[in-house]
Amino acid sequence: GQLPKGAAYLEAEGEKSHEGARVSPGEI
Repeated sequence: GQLPKGAAYLEAEGEKSHEGARVSPGEI
């Protein structure tokens, strides 16, 4: 979908975080 740059970044980081990190940027 159409997301602001910040939202797209958080979404991408969240996807990566599910692999290794415990908490995604979107949950902080």
